[in-house]
Amino acid sequence: MNQKTDLETGLNVMKTKREQFRVEIRKEKLQKIIEGKRHLQVEDEEGDEAEYKAMTKEQRALIIKEKSGNVKRLLDEESFKELLNEVRILRKTLVHCDESETRVFIQTGCVPHLIKLLQPMYDRFPDLQVEASWIIMNIASGDTQETEFLVRVNVLPALAELLLSPTERIVEHVLGALANIVGDSLNLRDIVLDTKGVLPGLLVLLDRYSKLSVKVKRGVIFLASNICRGEPYPPYEQVDFGIVEKSKFCRSIRCWST
Repeated sequence: MNQKTDLETGLNVMKTKREQFRVEIRKEKLQKIIEGKRHLQVEDEEGDEAEYKAMTKEQRALIIKEKSGNVKRLLDEESFKELLNEVRILRKTLVHCDESETRVFIQTGCVPHLIKLLQPMYDRFPDLQVEASWIIMNIASGDTQETEFLVRVNVLPALAELLLSPTERIVEHVLGALANIVGDSLNLRDIVLDTKGVLPGLLVLLDRYSKLSVKVKRGVIFLASNICRGEPYPPYEQVDFGIVEKSKFCRSIRCWST
């Protein structure tokens, strides 16, 4: 009897470790895509980005604290042109920050203001939403502590609203953020699944799959595959809206699941 119990315990431990390893692999794959996106930005604005990369941690910390304070003030003043410039500088600075610097940014209290910019009332400022969603996506690619922070400050409803944004770059960032959150843990996966608008929005994107750009397709595959992975699996009736059955991309999902 004890031998059987020990065997079952050992198998459960191995199963848990295997799932944890799979989570890390999924996050590593998505991180490579995010890093590729960052490198493209460096090529687009080489001189500008090089300036931020060459800064010391202390210099970046000063910029983060200054610009974070400006974001709240300019948002209250509805000075959107100046606000776009401040948020863009924040994004360019944060791209080169490590986890400790990202936590400094989180502690400034700026993230809830960025989430506010993702709400429908600011849809008339797509450039602002591109920059804000980009920062959110990069934070979501961090460790569990940072991912859970985003969920606590209620980022999920705002992301769900933007899944069907007419601006492709916003959709790309939203998919990346959601895929990172879903891939972090089973608990966060279930929270995302319970968020109103996420599954219906993803279903619409799946229906439009053949018309999507390559980058958005990639984001759809990451999010759908992360939702369909992990044990225990999500209730079938909850995800029975075509994710697995969509023949146009389920082969791609199987590739990412390995």
